[in-house]
Amino acid sequence: MLLSEILGHPFPLSGLLDFSTPRSITEEFAKCEVAPKSFEAVPYFLVHGKVGYSVLRPAFRGGLCKDREVVVFELPGLRGEQPTPIRIKGIAAVYVEQLSSRYPIGPIHLGSGGLIALEMAQQLRDIGHPPYKIALIDQAMHKELSLRRQKKSDSFLRRLMLAPYTDRFSGQVSPEDFADDRLQALGAKVALRRRQLRNGQHRLRKASKQPPKLHGFNLAAKGQLATSYRHYRPQPAKQQVNVICTPSQQAEILATDGIWQRLLPDCVTQPVLNEHSDVGSPIAAQTLESVFEPVPPKKQLAIGMLS
Repeated sequence: MLLSEILGHPFPLSGLLDFSTPRSITEEFAKCEVAPKSFEAVPYFLVHGKVGYSVLRPAFRGGLCKDREVVVFELPGLRGEQPTPIRIKGIAAVYVEQLSSRYPIGPIHLGSGGLIALEMAQQLRDIGHPPYKIALIDQAMHKELSLRRQKKSDSFLRRLMLAPYTDRFSGQVSPEDFADDRLQALGAKVALRRRQLRNGQHRLRKASKQPPKLHGFNLAAKGQLATSYRHYRPQPAKQQVNVICTPSQQAEILATDGIWQRLLPDCVTQPVLNEHSDVGSPIAAQTLESVFEPVPPKKQLAIGMLS
């Protein structure tokens, strides 16, 4: 991140595995432009989960096809260099634009641990370039979505926070509430304060115009992402979605009265993981390769998301 700041050239965290020596990093920084390019093997586009970025483990990369190109998206504003979109739709739109400008033609494979992938799939479909395959890797369901599906009230603190904006203290949030940008702003501010307290940043630097950071990451961007998930109402997927998961999550996904059945009406589960940490294992990568089977001629583009 320091190199990116000094040289004015973005360098994704995921690039540390593709450019893992000083010489290769220097050669990457020497490039002035990244032009659209073609691939012998269909690339995988991976979307991060709730932390805002993903770095693929060497074991995971070892389970992929040798010449497989992997592109990992990173949350806008994670390093404080630009504003973070306040909604999941806005974040997905940034990734769709990045994907389309760099890879204007070809098939798309998508695998993920975040719901942003499903929103990207819808936006790609709207512009006439739908994903060829979608695979979620041990996708976690946001707690608030499950509570609302079960029609349970939010916590006392959240009800207290929402009351001045919704004129209700019941804890039930309506669709109109999700469209209120004031709630988004309040939620992001609360999330930021929690992160600052959790990491010992009790004294706020009011005089500084720089965003509050921890280990180089913009805490406000992470708080905004968490709030965006809370205020997101995902629509059912309009194509088949493969889920690489644990046996326990498979049971949750296949439950007839659960939220997964509404979100993924056409779902194929692959219970090959023993626990969540296996998302970076060779078996996860090998299963992803089997899901993203060779693309027939005239159908060449793939998108993926990783927790």
